Amino acid sequence: MTIQEIKKYLKKHNLLTFEYGSEFYSIERSRSLFCTQYSLLDTDALPQRRDSLEKLCEQVYIGNGVLLNEAIHSIGIPESDDSSWKTYKAVLHSAIVCGNEIHFFFRGKSYWIAYADDGKAHLSDNTGNTQWFDSCRALFNDARIDGYALEDIWGEVIVDSC
Repeated sequence: MTIQEIKKYLKKHNLLTFEYGSEFYSIERSRSLFCTQYSLLDTDALPQRRDSLEKLCEQVYIGNGVLLNEAIHSIGIPESDDSSWKTYKAVLHSAIVCGNEIHFFFRGKSYWIAYADDGKAHLSDNTGNTQWFDSCRALFNDARIDGYALEDIWGEVIVDSC
């Protein structure tokens, strides 16, 4: 992918989520009254913002210290029905960075991860059980289903939507 292709995409959409290595990242275009900003959104780091996509690509590093400008040539943007969007790391990125609700099934039960109006996150199931957390990141770190961490069971989970 090239900077021009990313710019073209971001003219129609405000967010481009991609895979590099086994990690997921997003590039966001936002506008204020006075300028347009581009941000690299990493699941585990603070957003990096620049006033142009070129500056973002030339000055920001991802992964193991790879300059975004070098990485964009080998980033992957899986098709919408690709199973990589349902991996633990993709769902983690979708929930934490994009604020998406996650719906999934595990051992015959339906679960969902969502946000409350006060910014707290919760994991609920179809039998009325709910676990509350101060943040979505805390939910992914501390939530338990049948005593197991989410990351530990994710191979058995069937993701419905994210």
